[in-house]
Amino acid sequence: MNRYAQIEAEITGESSLKRRAGYTPRLRERWIQNKKTSNFEKKSNIRLVFIICLLLALSYWMLYF
Repeated sequence: MNRYAQIEAEITGESSLKRRAGYTPRLRERWIQNKKTSNFEKKSNIRLVFIICLLLALSYWMLYF
């Protein structure tokens, strides 16, 4: 019985709309969560570059002064 309803919904076009509407919130939540982690990763990368530059400057100072 369920299969007949699914085929009928696909023929009328209702199935594809329901399927898309069902997945949209999940995709939106994943997108938002990925944005949050990417902001954290950007800050982490900037911090890492700053630390590397600081260590390079410190090692240059220790070797040549």
